[in-house]
Amino acid sequence: MSDIKLIKLPEITRGRIDRITVFSDFLELAAIQISNRVDPVHYKQRDERAKQINESYTEKEHAEMRRYFEEICRQIQQNTNAGICEDIISRVFEESGFARNSQEQSPLGLARVVAGVGMGSNFKIPEHGYITLDEPTCGSGSLILAYAEAMTANNLNYCEQLVVKASDKDPKCCHMAYIQLALYGIPAVVIHGDTILVKEFSRWYTPMYVIGNWVWKQPVGFTDGKNSDDEMLKRMTEPLYGAIRKIQNVYNL
Repeated sequence: MSDIKLIKLPEITRGRIDRITVFSDFLELAAIQISNRVDPVHYKQRDERAKQINESYTEKEHAEMRRYFEEICRQIQQNTNAGICEDIISRVFEESGFARNSQEQSPLGLARVVAGVGMGSNFKIPEHGYITLDEPTCGSGSLILAYAEAMTANNLNYCEQLVVKASDKDPKCCHMAYIQLALYGIPAVVIHGDTILVKEFSRWYTPMYVIGNWVWKQPVGFTDGKNSDDEMLKRMTEPLYGAIRKIQNVYNL
């Protein structure tokens, strides 16, 4: 089990800013910090958003947020080395009393049982070489993490043999899921949106999704149609493709 000490995170402003806002801001800032290292499509928009959030906090509070983020990174690295994909952020969400006003998170034990049932005893990787996983109400990503952990236990490499579409209506859940899927090295697109109304508000590419060129192999979304953000990611990460598409647009090809 995690020994992470994040329960005091919402208290860093000593009551100057309400606890749920502090926690939400921390999650969004951490998600932006990860995203802006690998995602050129949303960089400018998210950088401006980070600056806006940062204006509400003092230098000392920024330092505390950085310390908590570094602790999350340390703990996840430790878990990864041990073959564990534990959901460590949702515990703060629950223990701080925030879960009562949002989607309930799947308990770790239950998530592992469900993942084990889904994996089965004679599980095989499909012929195309990877598993696709769709979690339409991802919460903090606990079920996805449990599935990745089950893959590791079955000598499978989720960094290369799993690609995930995770979505949720609650931006806090999306940020929690994104941070953890990103830091555990899971190729995924986390979508803040409404699956029932088929509305997408934002999408977050994990580093392994970008690095593994999954946008070419397994684009994901609420529909099978092309996504403009995916197209932009292709153009910005593959200069030759971008040049070709620019020429085609000029000549209406």
